[in-house]
Amino acid sequence: VDGNAANAGNGVSGKSSSGNGVLGDSSSGAGVSGTSSGGNGVSGTSSFGDAVIGESPSGEGGFFENSTSGFFTLLVENTAAGGYPLMVKNSSTDDSFFVDYAGDGTFTGIVTASGYNTDQPARGGSHLEAFSSESTRATIEDTGTARLESGEGVVRFDSAFESTIDTTRGYQVFLTPKGETRGWLYVAAEYEGGFIVREGLHGRSSVYFDYRVVAHPYGASDARLPQLVIKRPPIQRLPRHTQPQQP
Repeated sequence: VDGNAANAGNGVSGKSSSGNGVLGDSSSGAGVSGTSSGGNGVSGTSSFGDAVIGESPSGEGGFFENSTSGFFTLLVENTAAGGYPLMVKNSSTDDSFFVDYAGDGTFTGIVTASGYNTDQPARGGSHLEAFSSESTRATIEDTGTARLESGEGVVRFDSAFESTIDTTRGYQVFLTPKGETRGWLYVAAEYEGGFIVREGLHGRSSVYFDYRVVAHPYGASDARLPQLVIKRPPIQRLPRHTQPQQP
């Protein structure tokens, strides 16, 4: 499908009540390509089916280019609650990325980025930028508060957390007493379902303590700072469409 609109309008526009709004299939080139100087390059609307489909074994399935500021190069909109405005899928595997109506994105693979910041809501309605911590290895953590009774305390892992850690690789426990003790606190024993904490110097204190557990995630690699190789896909620059000459 190839469309060109020199003036305001849509390069390619399709509307269907059942089926595909726009369908393009090409063996070499772009499955769908639309150019417009004042409107939408490609526009597809469907009440039941796919709004736009582009397929090509050699080239881009769909090609979108925007030379103006203040407008989206690609705008995907879903008007039905519970729908999915965007999905990117590999047909040979089940790997995919999709966005639901609430704006939540789901990746079945690994997300690699040069930075990761979050929008943290604050009291009063403001939004603050928060930063995530980084680790040299894959880790999963849990924190909590337990109580020492007569110098000893037992912490049992939550069943959900226990199912996510690889206990064969061990784990680390960090302790902070929340009151005065005769001696320090130490981990006397570790097992798959939790650990035992005792007070040093044969102390018999009864106080609360905070703990932090750092473990290895089940099924994750044990590599430490592995070399990262980013393979960017080749991008074929298609020729810009020109207005056909008048005979």
